[in-house]
Parts: sequence; structure tokens; C-alpha cells
Amino acid sequence: MLSRRLIVAIGSYGILGFYRGVQEYNYNFEKDLQSGRKKSTQYLYTEQIARGIMGLTFYICPFLFPFTFMKELYRLEVVVRGLEEEKRGDQYNRLAH
Repeated sequence: MLSRRLIVAIGSYGILGFYRGVQEYNYNFEKDLQSGRKKSTQYLYTEQIARGIMGLTFYICPFLFPFTFMKELYRLEVVVRGLEEEKRGDQYNRLAH
């Protein structure tokens, strides 16, 4: 039974990583679009999925777990304390920093 719980925990954390990767792509796309740095305004779903897979890989990798876990604790603190301005910043929206 423990192994089933472990699989669910790792899978859930991986799905969170996929979501964070997609969120980072969306944040970078909007940031580049607003600043005018993006020459092509094409929103690429394949790039979004690739960034999500990269996030999944970051979050599942046991060597990167301390970094991703600390990042999630930072995001939790931002949400709990209601720091809305911080949610729009680079540090909140980057995959791992």
C-alpha cells in the first residue's frame, strides 16, 4: 500500500510540475508580447506542451526536489499572505529559481 501512495504522490507532484511549466510559458509569452520583444505573436501549443514536460521532468527528478519544493513553499507563502503584486513577478512565475 505504501508503494501505491508513493506513486500517487510522485505522480501528483509531476502533474504540478507540468502545470508550472505551462504557466511559465504563458507568463513569458505575455511578458514578451507586452514588451514588444516577440517578433512572432504565434502562440505555439507544442512549445507550451514541451515546457510542461520540462516542468514535469524537473519536479520528478529526485536531485532537483529540494529546489522545486522550496519554490513551492515560496508560492504557498505568497498565496497565504495574499501578496498579489508578487504573483505577477518573475520569481513567482519561473519554473525553478
